[in-house]
Amino acid sequence: MPSVLRTIAAAAAITLAAGGAVPPASAQSDIGFDADRGVHTFAPALAPILPGVVRVIVAVQPEAGGGAYGSGPGFPQPFPGQPPQWGAPNAPPGFAPPWPQDPRQPQQPDQGRPRVSGGSGVIIDAENGLILTNHHVVDNGETIRVRLTDSREAEAELIGSDAATDIALLQIELDDLTAVPLGDSEALEVGDIVVALGYPLGLDQTVTFGIVSGLGRTGVGTDYEDFIQTDASINPGNSGGALVDSRGRLVGINTAILSRGGQGNIGIGFAVPVRMALAVVEQLQAFGEVRRGRLGVQIQDLTAEVAQALQIDHVGGALITQVTDNSPGSQAGLQVGDIVVRAGDQEIEGATDLRNLIGLTRPDVALELTVLRDGEETTVAVTMRPTDAVVSAAALFGASFAALTEDNPMSRFVQGVVVSGVEPDSVAASRGLREGDVVTHVNRQPVPDLDALGALRDDIGDVAALTVVRG
Repeated sequence: MPSVLRTIAAAAAITLAAGGAVPPASAQSDIGFDADRGVHTFAPALAPILPGVVRVIVAVQPEAGGGAYGSGPGFPQPFPGQPPQWGAPNAPPGFAPPWPQDPRQPQQPDQGRPRVSGGSGVIIDAENGLILTNHHVVDNGETIRVRLTDSREAEAELIGSDAATDIALLQIELDDLTAVPLGDSEALEVGDIVVALGYPLGLDQTVTFGIVSGLGRTGVGTDYEDFIQTDASINPGNSGGALVDSRGRLVGINTAILSRGGQGNIGIGFAVPVRMALAVVEQLQAFGEVRRGRLGVQIQDLTAEVAQALQIDHVGGALITQVTDNSPGSQAGLQVGDIVVRAGDQEIEGATDLRNLIGLTRPDVALELTVLRDGEETTVAVTMRPTDAVVSAAALFGASFAALTEDNPMSRFVQGVVVSGVEPDSVAASRGLREGDVVTHVNRQPVPDLDALGALRDDIGDVAALTVVRG
């Protein structure tokens, strides 16, 4: 799948200092034959990078959820109904929970005390101690610690985390670290050999291998998806670990599995491509969060069936089905029926390509889109707009609002603004307004976007009638 992530990563201009512990790619071994032992082996390729894959240990309040064994699409509970216990599979061997216990007597922590959750991480910058992992591994963590293969431990600082891509960035202060060299996920092909490294089910570091089973997978459970599918065995606890090619170069961050009942691997695992992860890292380093731009259009795949119905002599690309008034797309001249086929020099094969591009592009960045309109190619320059602009909460009785972006399923059906927060005990809360509601009208006046809502707010008195779409 020719992804637009190459453009994103290049624009980020990331320089990751690997430090002296990482051998150059030209010096690395590949799978080969060990004449002394008479076996084919990955060992020479993996030996230099094994110290670069670490265990991530998170203390999470029981009521908070999250952690590597949290619930949600693609992240099933491996041991339903089993409380965390000393020595249980989700308590890493040899790592004591942060509460006093008798190691001779398994017991669950007292109510209200944190539970221990686990996952994996990948050192990508040895000099600065930067570690990639998954958002769901560290989500709601009170404390995060990292254990190296040489048994050294350090408390980790959470630089930033992004739920929409399930990527998080940690930092530790230790010397003599080893980074995993970066590969090119764009160069992967179905059938390539890959190796998964991590700490599954509380075990010590584990290595499994398989092939790339598919590329560009979606529907796993995150907002922005371009997953590498692999049959290399991935289990709960592998989350945040490394997927490397046969030369030991990082091509993905192991993230999710599909399994029957959430019990373990059945040969379908997913990894975030390293190109996408690095685009997120650049923003996490700069801002501690991902700041996403907004285009203001609704899109869908242009399939053969849709093309035939619309009498379009083209298949592929992202078909624009709606353009929000006063949005960046509208101001740039995008129209309903336009087919986006390129962003810069990168091909757009479908709606997912364009959605990922928008979701990983910073506000105020200019994009050059090539669109097909009435059978002719035309170029449209679009400057992205922030999605996180918020109307003053006080103006609407304790509710705050954000843009209804194209990644929100409601945007396919309505124009409006999303309730991004409701203050407890406010008028908005008492009248039943909920986070996630879409407000389409205020006092019968349409509010297709934040600008329209902002224009109306000075005219709102002591009472406002909101037209709300929920569900």
